[in-house]
Formats: sequence, C-alpha cells, structure tokens
Amino acid sequence: MQYSKIELSFDLDITIGTDLTLTLSAGIIPGSGFLMFRITPDPNNPPTIDQVFELMAGNNWSDLIPGPLQFALDEIVFQGFLATVYYNLQKPSFELSSIAVSIGSNPNRKIPLFGPFKEFIYRFIWTVLNPTNEATRSSVANFFAEVPVELTPSSTGTIEVEIIT
Repeated sequence: MQYSKIELSFDLDITIGTDLTLTLSAGIIPGSGFLMFRITPDPNNPPTIDQVFELMAGNNWSDLIPGPLQFALDEIVFQGFLATVYYNLQKPSFELSSIAVSIGSNPNRKIPLFGPFKEFIYRFIWTVLNPTNEATRSSVANFFAEVPVELTPSSTGTIEVEIIT
C-alpha cells in the first residue's frame, strides 16, 4: 500500500498600520522532522530597516544613527526571515535548527550608477546553523549582486556576482 505525503502549511497576512503587510508562513516539511516558520513582506512594498526597528518594541532608533549612515540604511529593505525547528516525536522535543535573515536593495529606490551601468541591485542572506548549540554553531553569509548593463541602445545584459562565506 502506498501513502501520499501531505505537507501541512498555512499563510497568514498581517497588516501593520496602513502600508505594511507581512506574510507569516508555517509548515511541516514532509518526512524530514522539520518545522519551518517564515516571515516575508510584500515584494512591491518591503519595510525599510527603520520600519523594522520600529516593530521592535515600538522604538525608533533613527536618532542613534548618524545622518550619512541613515541615508544608506534608507536604501536597505527587509526581505525575509526563516527559522527551522527540528522535532522528534519519539521523545517529544524541539530544537531550533537554523535562522536566517535576508535584506537587500529597495526596489522602489534604484541605486543609480554611471555610464552603461544602470543600477545596482543586491541581496544579503545571513544564516546561523544550530544557533542554540555553541559547540556546533556556524554561520553562512551569502551576498548576491546584479548590475544591468546597456551594451548598445537595443542590447542589454546583466553582470551577476555571488559571494558565499
């Protein structure tokens, strides 16, 4: 007899204020022993880092950030958060397996470059594996960048860079 695997998951849209919507997703990864929890913003209207700070106990930390750095932070948006939890039903236990956060360039505020290089698009993902176990804890940082290039008026290309540490 064959059984189908059923993936149990749900999504919940949370609206904060009038202009910020986050989607909370949770699910069981079939056959793996892992639960996944993810928070993602509307890709067309992601929250700025300043808005994320405001969500942290209602504080606005802008006044602690120097002006030139504040301008740079305005160009960065929150793209998502992911946590995986290992569960063992034989001896009921749960363990945080990994956490990851993703930030990147603001799609509503292009970073202009020069000449044939039209703009700069980037994303940074920081993942911590086994965050609760000091002996096995490790982290991975991924940086992705993309620069559209106008080769001729009718021909364009893209330079892509990926750095993994």
